[in-house]
Amino acid sequence: MTEPLGRSRALLGLTEAVARHGVDPAAILAKAGIGFNPADDPERWVPFRGILACYELAAREANLPSFGLELARSRDFAFFGPLNLILKYAPDFQTALLEFKRFSSVQIAGAYEADIVDMDGSFIYQFFLNEALRPISNQWVEESLLTTLKVARIFIGNSFTPGSVRFKHSPISPIRKYAEYFGMVPEFDTEIDGIEFPDEVLQAKNRNEDHDVLALVTSVLGEQTGWGRKNLPDNVRSLIRRFLPTGQFSIEIIADQICSNKRTLQRRLSREGLTYDKLLEDTRRMMATELLEDGNLQLSTIAYHLGYREQSTFNHAFKRWYGVTPGEWRKNSRGDMADR
Repeated sequence: MTEPLGRSRALLGLTEAVARHGVDPAAILAKAGIGFNPADDPERWVPFRGILACYELAAREANLPSFGLELARSRDFAFFGPLNLILKYAPDFQTALLEFKRFSSVQIAGAYEADIVDMDGSFIYQFFLNEALRPISNQWVEESLLTTLKVARIFIGNSFTPGSVRFKHSPISPIRKYAEYFGMVPEFDTEIDGIEFPDEVLQAKNRNEDHDVLALVTSVLGEQTGWGRKNLPDNVRSLIRRFLPTGQFSIEIIADQICSNKRTLQRRLSREGLTYDKLLEDTRRMMATELLEDGNLQLSTIAYHLGYREQSTFNHAFKRWYGVTPGEWRKNSRGDMADR
């Protein structure tokens, strides 16, 4: 199973919330295995498990069981990155939810799915979290469902109360806290994590609707995630380049990024006479020479950027491609340049 990943921008606002309670944010990040300030590199992919650990550690170190709820109420939507523009300019609540779901892999890959489940007169926006991660996700789930309610209130009004809120886990805060944040008492120890809205809420209009801006945003996001289907191989190559240094570049991860699955991606590539393994090999081969031309990079660093755990594996692959070792290729390349 591939390791689910998330953008470090998912932690924007969390460090400030931790600091307000007298806890060192750097210590939280370090304990969670995130050795940098997310504000310095918000686009960077990190293990989603580390993001979840930050939530749980923050609640524990601040001695604040309702930390996730407080975080959802206090921070704006900037941590969504470009997805924030969907919420801002979508014409109605239904479009906002569907488009957000469509492009959620821009923010988180391989960790969860969301769906709108018809309940005969109402609907539930439900999270299906990776089962291996759900036991350590209570704070994140509570924050996410309250954030979903905040999104609904953009369209419906701040006084809106959902039909129900459901958690798989038992209460981790006093019941009065949940009532304060959600405007009602949630259901606990249920079979789902979700929030219920009446059907008419789907059609709630956005006063800031801008069709042209939304079309531009979704077009850009489509290129990032591979929804722009005109040149699938180039989209896959671009994603491989982005993910190689993370070590998480399996076909499953790449398929997640284009809102697809392994079999569908394989089938679409096959129609063009390609396989994922061939694209991976070709991309690594091209990147190898590009990186070798930068004489300041050590071979071990280049191997890392190509997703190889060992430099020896990179050496063997490079010799198979070009008939010489990376060191020999670089030496020959420098000689050719000197002769010019």
